[in-house]
Amino acid sequence: EARQAYHNGIYGRTPEQRQLYRERVLKVTVADLKRVGEKYLRPEKASIAVIANPASEAEVKALELDIIQL
Repeated sequence: EARQAYHNGIYGRTPEQRQLYRERVLKVTVADLKRVGEKYLRPEKASIAVIANPASEAEVKALELDIIQL
């Protein structure tokens, strides 16, 4: 709670703004989520990532995925 209060303070969020945000979030329907998902979550634009430890490198190569070390 202290962290949340701190962030609300530094970003200037008033209790009224937080209450309005909460009310708006609670009004979101399943239909709203489906509509937004269908609009923005397009399979043709999807990316796939596999995060693995170095011991799994052979398995990742077998999947023919690019290996990028961070």
